[in-house]
Amino acid sequence: MKTVGDGGSITDRFAVYLSLVFEKFASMRSGMTV
Repeated sequence: MKTVGDGGSITDRFAVYLSLVFEKFASMRSGMTV
């Protein structure tokens, strides 16, 4: 794991945010199509 504040935390946050958005988008799309 990288140190916090060196950029690793930003990548981690971005990855988590991206996964959350993808999950939300997937559920929304699923609800719309199905």
